[in-house]
Amino acid sequence: MVPFRTIHDWVPGSRPGVSWDPSLAEPAKVGPAPVSGVPAGRTDIQHLRGFCEQATRELDYSPLRVVTYDVPGRCDIRAMSYVINTRLHWNDIYRSWFGYTRRIVRRTGRGPPDI
Repeated sequence: MVPFRTIHDWVPGSRPGVSWDPSLAEPAKVGPAPVSGVPAGRTDIQHLRGFCEQATRELDYSPLRVVTYDVPGRCDIRAMSYVINTRLHWNDIYRSWFGYTRRIVRRTGRGPPDI
């Protein structure tokens, strides 16, 4: 049985972990991104509307499902960083952000250097 919890209730294991975060300059680069000519996808729209509807009721909304593993050995940080950055640069959704008032507006950063 797999327990489902919100991300706020997640407790990491006792072993050291590694995480990757955006650079400190990233928000300033993508914040003023222009409105994209590519509209938000159906899944994005469903998630954004669901989140906003739950937020107005002061409820948590978590469409994200994350599975964690304890893997023996040592993480190759350099190789893993390469894999993560390659994936982020592959799809412009990772450098997009959305605004939602009456309609959903997608904004997309210029390119991989903005991540």
